[in-house]
Amino acid sequence: MRYSGMLLVSLALSAGTALAADMPPQKPVPAKRFAHPMIQDCHPGHGMGGYGGMMDGHGMMGGYGRDMMGMGLGPRTAMVWSLNLSSEQRGKISKLIEKLKHDNWATMGTIMDDAGVLRDLYHADRRDSVAIDQTYQKIFDLKRKMIKSALDTENEIEDLLTPDQLNQLRDKLHQSPPPYPD
Repeated sequence: MRYSGMLLVSLALSAGTALAADMPPQKPVPAKRFAHPMIQDCHPGHGMGGYGGMMDGHGMMGGYGRDMMGMGLGPRTAMVWSLNLSSEQRGKISKLIEKLKHDNWATMGTIMDDAGVLRDLYHADRRDSVAIDQTYQKIFDLKRKMIKSALDTENEIEDLLTPDQLNQLRDKLHQSPPPYPD
C-alpha cells in the first residue's frame, strides 16, 4: 500500500509535466506601476520619490512623507506631472528639478558632514552644549535654505502652467487630504 501511494504521486507528477509540455508558452505579465493614492496617473519616473528620494518618512518638509528626490518637493509638484503638459513644459520642469537637485547636493553633503561632527560631539567624554547648539543651528539653517529653494522651484514650475492647468492643479489639491497632520 505504501508503494502504491508513491506510485500514484509519481504518475500524477508525470502527467502534469506532460500536460505542461503541451501548453503554449505564457507571456510574462508586466509589473504594475505604483500609483500613489493621492496622485492619479503620475508621470513615470517622477512623482513621489521618483528620483530616489533620500529622506526618511518625515522628509525635509516635516510631514510630506517621502518627498520628491529628498529635495523638499512634495505632492504638489508630483501632481503637476499628472496634468496634460506639453513636451516643452515637461522639459522645462525637468530642468528646474535637476537644477534644484544639483544645487542641493553640496548642501546635503555639508549637512551630512555636520551630522558627523554632531555625533562626535555627543560621544565626547564631556558634551559641549554650546558647540552642539551651534552645530544644530548650522544644520537647521542649511535645511531652511533647501526648503526655500524647493518652494522657489515649485513656484517657478507653477509659473510654467497655463491658467487651465493651474485650475486643474488646484482642483486636485482640494480633492486630496493635506500631506501633513492638522
